[in-house]
Amino acid sequence: VGLFLCFVQHVQYHLTNNMVYLSDFQGSGDLLTDCQVLTGSAFVKNFGSRNSTSAFNSFKSMHRCNKFCHVFGLQPYST
Repeated sequence: VGLFLCFVQHVQYHLTNNMVYLSDFQGSGDLLTDCQVLTGSAFVKNFGSRNSTSAFNSFKSMHRCNKFCHVFGLQPYST
């Protein structure tokens, strides 16, 4: 599940032109809830105080493409 959620973050980041992705899912079993919307500083006020701009700003350097990224043709970010 973790690899798939990392892939989904890559898709979200890519499809929003590097503006947003979801992280920090909570839940149990088949139900994931309470995710955090991560954005850059331009949108931090839209999503509350738990929005971590530092995590967002480090996405390109921290994300490691996995098998899902490769199968769907997503390109790794150069660091």
